[in-house]
Amino acid sequence: MPKHALDDLQSWYDRWINPVLGEVYKKNVAAAEALLSRARIKVDAQPATPDIRAARQLICHRTEYYIQRLTAFPHGIKELYQKIRWVLDSANCPGPVSEITRARLLLQILTSADRDGIWELSEGRFRELLGKIPPADRSPELWFEVANWLFDHNYPDLLAEAYEVMLDHPMRIRQFPFRRVKLMYLIRKGTVTTGDILEYLRYLQYANAAYEFTHFIWPVLEELHIGTEEVRREMDHTMDRLSKAPRQSPFDPEPTEDQGQGQ
Repeated sequence: MPKHALDDLQSWYDRWINPVLGEVYKKNVAAAEALLSRARIKVDAQPATPDIRAARQLICHRTEYYIQRLTAFPHGIKELYQKIRWVLDSANCPGPVSEITRARLLLQILTSADRDGIWELSEGRFRELLGKIPPADRSPELWFEVANWLFDHNYPDLLAEAYEVMLDHPMRIRQFPFRRVKLMYLIRKGTVTTGDILEYLRYLQYANAAYEFTHFIWPVLEELHIGTEEVRREMDHTMDRLSKAPRQSPFDPEPTEDQGQGQ
C-alpha cells in the first residue's frame, strides 16, 4: 500500500473511528451511534480517492457491527457475524487500499467469531488472509486485533511477529495493546513469570480485558501450571477493583502508575 494512502486512512481512522470505539468499550450505545453517524458523513466529505472512500466505508460497516454486538450478544451474535461477513465478502474494492482493508477486517471478524464459538478459523485461512496484507502494512493495531486467535490456538511464531512490530512502532500504540500482546507472547513462548502476570493485572483499567483474562488467559495459566494462588488473588482483586470503577477504554488517557496499581 502506498505510504501516503496508508497515512491518509490512518489519520481518518484516528480522527473519526477511535472516538466511536472508545464509547463501545464503555458500552455507551447512543453515544457510539451518534459518533459513527458523524464518521459516515466524513467518508465522502473529506477529499479521497474511490479506493480510500471504499476502505472508509468498510471500516464504518465493521464499526457498526461492534456497536450492534453490545445489544445482540449472546443470542443474536451469529446473525450479526453472518451479516458483516457478507458485507465484507461482497464489497466492491476498487484498489489496493480497500482490498487490504477488507483482508484486515475479515481477519478481525473471523478471529473474533472463532473465540465466540461461531465459526472455526483454520490456520490455512488465517495465513491466506494475512498473506494479502503486505508485511509493511501489518500494523500494531492489526496484531492487537488478531492476538486472541494466535493465543487461543498457540502460535508463538506469529505472536513473536506481533510483539516485534509493537516494539518497532512504540509511538503508534497505547500501553494496553503492547502489554496484552507481550503477556500472550511470553506465555506461549514459555518464559512468562509470575511478576509479568501480576504487573499486567495491576495495570488493567478495562473491564473487557479483565473478562478476557479470567475466561481465556487464566485457564491457559492453570493448564501450564503457572496459575498460582498469588495470581488468582490478584485476578480477583482486579475484577473487584474494576467492578467499582467507572468504565474506561484504551482510548482514554493512560492511567498513572498509581492508578494502574489500583492504589
